[in-house]
Amino acid sequence: MRSLLDPEEWSAFMESYNEEAPISIRLHPKKGNQLFQNANSIPWEPLGKYLEERPSFTLDPNFHAGAYYVQEAASMFVSYALDQVIDWNKNLKVLDLCAAPGGKSTQLLSRLSAESVLVSNEIDYGRFGILLENLSKWGMSHQIASAKAPNEFESIHELFDLIVVDAPCSGEGMMRKDIQAVSHWSPNNVLKCQYRQKDILSSVLGSLKKDGILFYSTCTFNEAENEEIGDWLLAQYSLEPMEIKFPQHWGLTIRKGHDSIVHSCYPHKIMGEGFSFQILRKTSGAEDELKRKPKTQKNLFSEIPVNQYIENWIQHPDQFKYILYNDGAIHMCNQQTLDLLELLNWKDNKTKPGTKIASVKGRDWIPDHDLALSVHLNEDVPAIDLDLKTSRLYLKGEVPEPQHTGENKWKIVSYEGMNLGWIKQVGNRYNNYFPRNRRIRMNLPN
Repeated sequence: MRSLLDPEEWSAFMESYNEEAPISIRLHPKKGNQLFQNANSIPWEPLGKYLEERPSFTLDPNFHAGAYYVQEAASMFVSYALDQVIDWNKNLKVLDLCAAPGGKSTQLLSRLSAESVLVSNEIDYGRFGILLENLSKWGMSHQIASAKAPNEFESIHELFDLIVVDAPCSGEGMMRKDIQAVSHWSPNNVLKCQYRQKDILSSVLGSLKKDGILFYSTCTFNEAENEEIGDWLLAQYSLEPMEIKFPQHWGLTIRKGHDSIVHSCYPHKIMGEGFSFQILRKTSGAEDELKRKPKTQKNLFSEIPVNQYIENWIQHPDQFKYILYNDGAIHMCNQQTLDLLELLNWKDNKTKPGTKIASVKGRDWIPDHDLALSVHLNEDVPAIDLDLKTSRLYLKGEVPEPQHTGENKWKIVSYEGMNLGWIKQVGNRYNNYFPRNRRIRMNLPN
């Protein structure tokens, strides 16, 4: 890093590591608009906010409701940069290849049209669970979560309009925030990361359409994982680099390799951690994208017609498709998502499409937690709104006192109108259906 800066700037860079890392969140566009009204905005992300101090997110019901996502500010540059090269009003097919924990995927879902599809993939299956949880909180159904290895994309050609690769890297930009990143760093590890980045990128670039956009990013500074990767891409593939425009006072730095253009965020120049990204447009390829399987071929999924459960639970139920997935549950998605699933021939335990809305037991449908957090949940579903103390008890797995006796029905639990999960009233008691693996385990304040 020292070789990239002059002596005065190097001193400022080093001094920034003695400062506290900024705390930032990004609001959900349909859930969190009224939160953090007095917080300072992040210039490059209209929904982003800087917080003066770190609250206990675990104890905040709005966090569990998906009203906001805790995300490092510099990494939010993805949507500002892509705004200059992507028409979000189009029906797009987008791949977020290295998606966990879900920051860029949820940011993309907030930008994409309702008829678009996001494939949110995590190549490390051990991190797939946290991706699923954050997508669940975000509550949008025009997406497919998957845990595919990079080589499983090699057979997909000319399909995606946008591919985002936030690559595994040596983590130099996170050393202020994560002290372990320092002990893991070595020149040999940088070269290992570069090798892995090339392997990941070479596996997926064939699936990018002509005129499609590749967004490649790292949370590191060195040239080996940034300029050298960009120069390698431009030498190996039909791509052209693109430079974004931004106000100079934001402090973003433009670095150039032989042909590559790298946009870098340094912690001494912006309120954020280290982040570097490149935007490249594909200049050649087939004119037509991969086509859907012939109609005569048997469909992978059994479609479920709209019934009383769907009508009661879903706003505008006729706008969606309902499929019986291989986990024995009912999933909701748009037509484009269903078409893409059929096209990719994905039906396995490493794929989760749309929003899981219910499990079927006999003649009964048991509503899923994902449905409780969905932006498409019917507002007429019976609900009880709890205060802060009782909401935390619910999130811990306890049950509130029934407001009415003798009812046998599912109800939404909410906090200040923000949906948290399900309870079922059985006579004069409630059963708590908040997922066990998401419950608060820490002691609650008095």
